[in-house]
Order: sequence, then structure tokens, then C-alpha cells
Amino acid sequence: MDHTEEGSLRARKKRQTRTAIHRAALELAIAHTPERVTIDDIAARAGVSSRTFFNYFQSKDEAFVGLTGDSSGSLAAAIAARPAEEDLLSVLEVVIRDLLQVIVDDVESWKLRRMAAEVAPSLGNAMSGATARLERAIVDAAVAREGSSDVAVVVTAYAALAAMRSAFRMHVDACLRGDLIARLDASFAQLRAGFPARVAAGR
Repeated sequence: MDHTEEGSLRARKKRQTRTAIHRAALELAIAHTPERVTIDDIAARAGVSSRTFFNYFQSKDEAFVGLTGDSSGSLAAAIAARPAEEDLLSVLEVVIRDLLQVIVDDVESWKLRRMAAEVAPSLGNAMSGATARLERAIVDAAVAREGSSDVAVVVTAYAALAAMRSAFRMHVDACLRGDLIARLDASFAQLRAGFPARVAAGR
């Protein structure tokens, strides 16, 4: 096994462990409410030690949400790493597609998050807050990449986020059936095509 294969295997195992801990936290939150769940409970259900838990999440609240402080940094790094000649909307489309692909690859965790948010509104608020911070990180990273906070840059960043939200909305309306990535691609295609005059006029 070469270093590339070894690194890929290690990364895959880390993702699997992270997912197992996240799902365990959500399952326990649904069954017992978040307040009654401990880190030891989550670790035991996930089949890891409490020490291993802290290699992935700093608190049980992070484990419930599934996002950490590193998530925003990873997105910013992905945006900064795109080719310099690539236009901003294309950069954001690629990065957001990769972000949504994680959900497509782990739809069970997404379903559990939705269930947990219904059972525990406070947890739903925490998830919304984490998503808002992630979206703000995308906008900030877009501004940093372009070296400008001009209206064109900021509007492009928020338009990309609107495309992502639209894809989510259509996917939820379809009861999670169909292709989320295809809906995202269609949303970005609509951005590039502009909007029919009747829609733009509000009729």
C-alpha cells in the first residue's frame, strides 16, 4: 500500500468514526432529549472511548450538530485553493457541491438531524446557528479570495448560498427523493441564465 492509499484509508476511517459519533449523539438525543445525554453515553453507543470522542468533537453540543470550528476553516481553505482564473460563482458552485455531496453520501445523518430538531427545538436552533456561521464563513472566504467586498462579490456569494438553499427546499419538498446535486446544478444554472421578466417583475 503506497502513502496515497494509506492516507485515503486513514481519512475514510476518520470520517466513519466521526459519522458514528454524530449519529450516536443524534439517536440518543431523539430517545432521551439532549439534556439527559452525556459524552460517555455517546461514546459508548458509538463504540469508542471518551478520549476518542474528543479527537472529533469538543463537546456533546458539537456532536449533536455535526459541525465544529474546523468546518468553517475547511470551507475557507477549499475556496482559497481553487484556481485563480476561475470565476467566483464557479468556485462557490464547486465548493458547495462538495459540501452537499457529504449529505448525499450520508443521508441517514441528515434524516436524524431533522428528527432531532423536531424533538428538541433548542437543538434545531443550534443547528440553524451553526449553518448560519458556516454560510457567513463562505461569504467571508469569497471576499478574502477576491480581495474585495464590493457589491458584485458579496451579491455573488449570497446568490450562491441562495442556490444551495433552493436546492435544499426542492429536495425537502420532494420528501428527499430524487437527486439533490442535480437540483443544486439546476439552481446555479438558473442563476447564470437570469430570471424571466415576469418573475423579476414580481408577477
